Amino acid sequence: MADVVPGVETLTLTRQGDKYQVHNPTPYHFSFVELRSSLKGKGVENFEPVMVEPKGEMTLNVSAAQLGNSPVLMFVNDYGSQRLLPFSCSGSSCKPGKVEKVPGPTLNNSVAPLKTEQRAADDTNGQKDAATSESE
Repeated sequence: MADVVPGVETLTLTRQGDKYQVHNPTPYHFSFVELRSSLKGKGVENFEPVMVEPKGEMTLNVSAAQLGNSPVLMFVNDYGSQRLLPFSCSGSSCKPGKVEKVPGPTLNNSVAPLKTEQRAADDTNGQKDAATSESE
């Protein structure tokens, strides 16, 4: 299933001097929590997360030079997941690309799952703790 984020395709960035301004023509709030200069890059320093209100605009507090001509904005979707929104710029106007999932750590074999007996013991201890608290 595709990662659908309503309105994201209508967001734009405009370069004004040495800053980018986010334009949100949608009826939705967008919370941007990180800025990058590329999809695989690290977040730029000194960025303060912002929320752009519906039909609103906001100037980002980092220099356009730090972000380059392919800025990436990380936002939080309605389910609390972080998503990357890459932009491609031509002149002073930037258009959004396809929303990408934030690559996360992969589960490796060095972490062993709890054995069934350990889970059962943990559940029993939890029940004892709850029973002790109720009787006090």
